[in-house]
Formats: sequence, C-alpha cells, structure tokens
Amino acid sequence: MLEQPHNLKTIVEAIEIPDTYYDLARERYRTIGEHLVRDKSTVRLFEPDVHSQGSFRLGTAIRPLGEAEEYDVDLVCTLKLLTKEDVTPEELRQLIRGELDDYVARNAMKAPPRDRPRCITLDYSGTPSFHVDVLPCIPEDGVTVQGLAADWAIPIEWAELAIAITDKNDPKFREKATDWPSSNPDAYGRWFVERMSKTAAFREAKGLAELPVYKRKLPLQRVVQLLKRHACNFFADEPKYKPISILITTLSAKLYEGERSIEEAFWKIVPQLPAAVSSSNPSVPNPVNPLENFADKWVADSNYSHAYQDWCTQLNRDLTELTSGERDKREAVADRAFKASPKRSKVEMPHVHIAPTPVKSPQGEKPWRIGEAYH
Repeated sequence: MLEQPHNLKTIVEAIEIPDTYYDLARERYRTIGEHLVRDKSTVRLFEPDVHSQGSFRLGTAIRPLGEAEEYDVDLVCTLKLLTKEDVTPEELRQLIRGELDDYVARNAMKAPPRDRPRCITLDYSGTPSFHVDVLPCIPEDGVTVQGLAADWAIPIEWAELAIAITDKNDPKFREKATDWPSSNPDAYGRWFVERMSKTAAFREAKGLAELPVYKRKLPLQRVVQLLKRHACNFFADEPKYKPISILITTLSAKLYEGERSIEEAFWKIVPQLPAAVSSSNPSVPNPVNPLENFADKWVADSNYSHAYQDWCTQLNRDLTELTSGERDKREAVADRAFKASPKRSKVEMPHVHIAPTPVKSPQGEKPWRIGEAYH
C-alpha cells in the first residue's frame, strides 16, 4: 500500500501571498480609476472603467521565486463610449497612455510607463514590489457579440462583456478596422468562479459565496497555484517557453470536476494535462471568447508545444514521487518542485530547439494627436 501523498496544503501555504497584498492591488487600481475619471481627465467623457483581471482577481496569485521578481497585477481599462469607428488601436493606446503618463508624474513613481505589445506597465516602488499591467480596450462591436452568442453558444450576458483590445504587433494596429484582437476577462472571471464552485464543499459551506474570491481558497484555486509554481521552477532557466498563467488556469478549470480536496483535484488533473493541448494543432481557446487563443504563440513556434510536453512529463514524474517512496524523498521533491526558493538542479527540455525569430513592429505613421472630434 502506498504511503499518504505529500500534504499539498502545506506547499500552497508556503507560496500563498498575504491577503493584505490583494488589498494593496485593489488600492492600486482604485487610484488609477479615480485618476481617469477626475474632472481634468482627457478620457473622462469616454466613461473609463477600470477593474482587475488575472490571478489577483481569481485568487491564484503566488509568491515570486526570488527577491528580484515582482508581483504582477493585471487591470482592464475600458473606454466604454468609444467604438472601432471612432479610433484606431494605436489612437486608443495613446489616449490611455497620456493619462497614465500624468498619473506617474503626479505620484512620483520610479519610472515612466512601459509600452508592451498588449498593455502599458506601471512600475511601483516599495515593498512588496509591484508592477501593474493596464490593458487598454473598448467594448466589442455588436456583430462580434452576437457571433459569440450564436456561433459559440456563449451566454449573451457574458458575450456582451467582450472587449476589443490593442496589440502593437498586429498589422492593423494603426488602421481603422473591425477585426481588433478580442478578449473577455470579465466573463472569464465569472466562468472561473462557476467552475471552482462545482465542488460540494463550496455548496455546503455557509457564507463562502459572500467572501471575496481570493479569500475562498478552494481546491481549484490551490491546484492552479501549485501548477504555476511548478512551471516557474521548471522553466526558471528558459522562461520564454513557460506556459502563461491564463493557459494553466484555463486547462485546470476545464479539467476540474468538483473534487473536494486539493490532493484529489491535483491527482485528477495532472495526468490529463499532456493530452489537453494538441501538439499538431495547438489551441487553448478562451472559454468565454473562443476568438482568443491562449496558445497563439505556439502556432508559429513548435518549441512552446514541445516545452509544454516536457513540463508535463516532469510534472507527472514528480506526482509519482510525491505518492510513493520514503518521506525524505517526498519532502525533497516537494521542495525542489514547488517551494518558493528551492535548491534545484537544471531540468533539461530535450525536445526544445531554440531558434528565435524576431517579430517586426508594424510600420506606418508615428503616434497621432487627438483631433477635435474627441474633445
């Protein structure tokens, strides 16, 4: 008879972040939202709306591996009264970037905002070390919303939450177009809560549904945290190919079937991960907006798929070692694979052959100036 598996709850407690950090993240996006709606804001008339997305919304954030790493807070900034007919993606970025420049100057932050392909990053000083990724967007057009409901059977109340986002690497970044990159983080958060609430333990716990999501500490949240930590450790020497957090979260939530404990859920989900993404046609669609593929980078570079399979192999190997063998061996595996600062040996990815191809930025006119139509 096998010995009892290593206590995964103990590992999760070691990588969990304090509730006060969630409170601090909420304060960050509250002040950004207040800045965008102040009387002198250049975007106030477009009805800006700021809310969280990602791990801080879902309650799946984990401690960084080392002191040099930062907590990553993801925000959505929607200008609700603008449409694709009003602005190009670049123009939308410039509108929001202008206000964030002013926000940084007013708050004496340590660096100017950083432009990244899909977001604008604000770097905060102090402890804990945070940076905030702001995602500029507008509401999706009616045709896209109706298509999500009709073609993909997305509930209309969720489809109506879809957003059009900007991507500096999109060839149409500087054009008036109807086919912007699309997402739906608000509906995704609701979908995730629905998935993690499948457990009988959730339904039986009095008052649990009234708690903020990050305080619920349900098995699905814990499994996502464990998988994210394992991936951070496995890909520490080759972070480019680490599966993004939203991909890990989505696969875990799809495979979750209401298991009552962390151990039961983890032991059920991990063996299914290798087959959860097709190597020949890699796709992990956003469950509430299939127009968005969380594995989009995998299509152009097969190393992502190979690295994912190598990770799954190691993950299943560690799973086996956590359920068998002597206690000292199980403790060593837990420390190497999951703890915040493990003493780990380099893990090889035998199927990954790195030959990076540079991505060209779109060409065209330089950043625009706001015309009278938007005053």
